[in-house]
Amino acid sequence: MNHKMELFAPNFGWSQTEATGVAGEYRAIGFDLAGISRTQLSSLKADLDAMKDLKTLIDGAKEINKHNMLGLMMQSNILGFFALNDVMDSIQSSSAGVVEFRLPSYGYFHTMLSPDYAYGIPVAVELSGMTMDVPYMRAQSTSTKMSRVRG
Repeated sequence: MNHKMELFAPNFGWSQTEATGVAGEYRAIGFDLAGISRTQLSSLKADLDAMKDLKTLIDGAKEINKHNMLGLMMQSNILGFFALNDVMDSIQSSSAGVVEFRLPSYGYFHTMLSPDYAYGIPVAVELSGMTMDVPYMRAQSTSTKMSRVRG
């Protein structure tokens, strides 16, 4: 199973990436359009905390099933990756005397399935792990001195 994802940025035009997969894989798509907001991270953390709290699961204010649990864990991984990179970029850019802006970026966190085939027909499928793929991550950096010459 192949799929393409396209993103339009006014200064770069259309960018396309291709990914392959196996039918039945879970795939969380994370977008970092201009940095992950604290509100978004707080909401994600609250959902993860609610999932950990068995009382909330039993009382069931929000329906939590295997699909929701796996999706939440996978979504938190890809968004956490972008948030961590945004923080690290901010630290490095301030010490280097530049300002960095996150441009629209995206990536996946997904399960990996390994099918066994007999005569070209899948007869068994095994979970072989989880992986992260960030095919499109862009940023723009500008010097705070507006000069190419350092010093």
